[in-house]
Amino acid sequence: IGNQKESQEGKHTYLVQLFRSLANAEQSRLFFSVFGDTRADNNDISKAKELLVHSGAKAQLETVIDEYDGHARELINGLSTVPKSRTQFHDLVTLCLKRDL
Repeated sequence: IGNQKESQEGKHTYLVQLFRSLANAEQSRLFFSVFGDTRADNNDISKAKELLVHSGAKAQLETVIDEYDGHARELINGLSTVPKSRTQFHDLVTLCLKRDL
């Protein structure tokens, strides 16, 4: 959950899917008491984000992102194009990965 709106909307992202598979019963109960609740405030959302970290879901997501990042960059390096274009593709990948979880 990146922000209050995403949490209140209850978006079932890959991060939430990972959380479901890793969290214990108490973590799930606490998280889903906030997730999708339109009355959740920033304090509630901060606590939910802490649960994403403590469950291991955030770390697992970051590992997957790193793997995809490495694969994308290998593919870019293998393109038969001018170096400037490869640099621009690398910059695009970097830009896409700039997001707080």
